[in-house]
Amino acid sequence: MIEQLYQDFTTKLLPKIQEGLVITKEYFMDLFGRYVNFLLITDLFEVGVIILVMVLIIIILIKAYKKDKKDNWNNEGAGIIIVFTSFAVCILFIVLIGEIKDVIKDIYIPEIRIMEKLNIIKPNLQS
Repeated sequence: MIEQLYQDFTTKLLPKIQEGLVITKEYFMDLFGRYVNFLLITDLFEVGVIILVMVLIIIILIKAYKKDKKDNWNNEGAGIIIVFTSFAVCILFIVLIGEIKDVIKDIYIPEIRIMEKLNIIKPNLQS
C-alpha cells in the first residue's frame, strides 16, 4: 500500500509539482528588471536624503560661523558646532560617494549589484 502511494507520488504528482515551480525566462527577466528598478529608486532616494541632510548641516554651519564671527570668536558653543558639523559633512560626503557608485552600478552593471545584494559576491570596499 505505502509502496503504491510512493510510486504514484513520484511518477504522477511530483512532475506536476516541479512544473509549477519552474520559473520561465520571461518571468525571470521581468523580475530582474523590476528589482533593478527598485535598487535604482532606493539608491536615488538615499542620495536625495543625504544631499538634503548635507544642505541642512551646511546651513547650520554657516549660521554658527556667522554668529561666532559676530561675537568676535568668543563663543565656545558655536566653535563646537562648527567642528562637529564640518565633521558630519565630511562623513556624509563619503557616504554620498558610495551611494553614487551604487547608482552607477545599478545603471550600467545591474547584475553585479544584484549579486552584491544577494550576498553572492562581496562589494569592493577599497575603491
